[in-house]
Amino acid sequence: MKRTYTIAIIDDEKSIQQTLAYTLESEGYTVHFYDSGSIALEQIKDDLPDLIILDIMMPEIDGITFCSIFRKQNNTIPVIFLSSRIDELSKIEALERGGDDYLTKPFSIKELLVRISVCLRRVEQYRKENTIHSHKKSESPFSVDYAGWEVYVHNHMLNLTVTEFRIFTALYSNPGVVFTREKLMEKAYPEDFYISDRNVDMHITRIRKKICLYYPDFKGIETVYGLGYRYKENQYV
Repeated sequence: MKRTYTIAIIDDEKSIQQTLAYTLESEGYTVHFYDSGSIALEQIKDDLPDLIILDIMMPEIDGITFCSIFRKQNNTIPVIFLSSRIDELSKIEALERGGDDYLTKPFSIKELLVRISVCLRRVEQYRKENTIHSHKKSESPFSVDYAGWEVYVHNHMLNLTVTEFRIFTALYSNPGVVFTREKLMEKAYPEDFYISDRNVDMHITRIRKKICLYYPDFKGIETVYGLGYRYKENQYV
């Protein structure tokens, strides 16, 4: 039997709610709506969805603040921002605060459906591929729990999003190998041709910041100028 996915829509714009309700329910998704970030924070923890679609400009608690708070509670549920803000700074902030993807209004329904499908597919793929796999290099301060989607450094869990987890583990599992931005995008967003490879730089910056909270001298993710990134071997202190 095909699984029914639940999608939470956090947006106070009724026309968007109606459009998404018709579209997503016709595609077989179960949809829950929340008019504000504050309402969602109260209710969503008791009924976790498989994916969240999130507006930025909302009353009481805006979308970016909601995402920051929610990511402290859950780092595996994909979050797609759907916002009328088209400036680069808003997109960067949304991704830095825990978003996995960003789509601007007015948006293409077909593109949104593809992005949703890709996010859900990569989560399911990781669950299937890594149900019993965990990894720790003997000399490394890192340990990776693939089944639980968790990365630890010096026994502290990093609050990585789905996308960050996939990018980090791609690099960490292949020390010394240079990954171009395009290759990292394939790891983070398989089969999603809508995503710009510039997103990789934002995610790498965010991963480094999270690691440095517990490992201030970390320089393991190295920028290879003109090519991409690699995880350095024998760099632990």
